[in-house]
Amino acid sequence: MKVILNKCYGGFGVSQKGYELYAKKKNLSLYMYKRSNDDFMMFEKISKDENVFLTYYFTVDMGDSFSIHSMKNWNGITLYLDESHRTDSVLIEVVEELGKEASGEFADLQIVEIPDDLKYEVIDHDGIERLCEVGKTW
Repeated sequence: MKVILNKCYGGFGVSQKGYELYAKKKNLSLYMYKRSNDDFMMFEKISKDENVFLTYYFTVDMGDSFSIHSMKNWNGITLYLDESHRTDSVLIEVVEELGKEASGEFADLQIVEIPDDLKYEVIDHDGIERLCEVGKTW
């Protein structure tokens, strides 16, 4: 089994390029938004060329801007690739294809291979992750 770990200080994070390839492989549309500078409750659409520190990824076009108050349910319309996706086969493909370019700004995503039946836990210290089994560490 393959598992994605973050191996640097910071935390598990996927780059914009990683999100784009993931969405393409999953046949999802991808729209990027940022919080408005004027009103934290508003989101504004951004282009792929804009370099925004905190980007929100949606699978539905929410228009040029929208209010968080208009949202009834975020499920199914947002794409957030976090630690819960560390065994996602498509994200593993993305990390294998893009290498370091798949990692977010404060991440160094790497794949480790472990036995399929291994019971493991991920230990995080300031973002650096270790995959552990009793008596063994990767």
